[in-house]
Amino acid sequence: MAQRLGSPILELSCGTGRLVFPVAETGVCITGIDISIPMLKIAEKKLKKYPIATQKRVKLIKENTISFTMNNKFRAIFCAESFWAVTDEEQTSMLNSIKKHLLPRGYLVMSVSNFHVRPEDMKSHYLKTCKQYPSLGFTLVRQCFINSKGGSNIEQIIHFLDRVYENGAIKRIVTERTERQRTKEELVNLLKSNGFQVRDVYGEYDMTKWSDNSKWTIVVAQLSSGNLKEQLKAIFGNWFAKAK
Repeated sequence: MAQRLGSPILELSCGTGRLVFPVAETGVCITGIDISIPMLKIAEKKLKKYPIATQKRVKLIKENTISFTMNNKFRAIFCAESFWAVTDEEQTSMLNSIKKHLLPRGYLVMSVSNFHVRPEDMKSHYLKTCKQYPSLGFTLVRQCFINSKGGSNIEQIIHFLDRVYENGAIKRIVTERTERQRTKEELVNLLKSNGFQVRDVYGEYDMTKWSDNSKWTIVVAQLSSGNLKEQLKAIFGNWFAKAK
């Protein structure tokens, strides 16, 4: 999608660069923003390992995804698997910030888990990953507990991260968060009501069309004509004002 839409691209909540760096390697210029300074520092450290040409295509900036202000506008803005952290009260502010930073006819590409409203209470506990780190001397075991009320799209998530050392010692870190899940219909209607035209909806990252059984809901949306007129008016209005 990055190669199809071209430079420049902005990624929201870029974290440690999981998406930023592969996009830059394709020749596309990309800016990543995140509120977390520690994660950005990790991203900056990782970036130094890439070729100079790739490094020059990347900008990493501390900004709040919910309400951000930058001097640049972008051909596309990516919001990959982070919209769960945005509340109903925050979503309009975030979408307004996105619209202000898109070029005319710019695109928003957003991915969320494919969520279905559950008719009854749900509690599940499962193993997510188990990965060995021989050089560090431990195995990292990641488990997840989910608690959700029937008919609700709010989920309470608890992560258990266990470092299991070779001598049998275990160091556990527990994190908790609340996720706001959205159905495909809810996400599509939300974008439409905020000035976007939905162009495609995919169910997988290989661009398979969406179905009820898809793992993801990936929406490709474009600024509507109304927003295009507003942006052109703002651009040429400022130009005429400066000319006078």
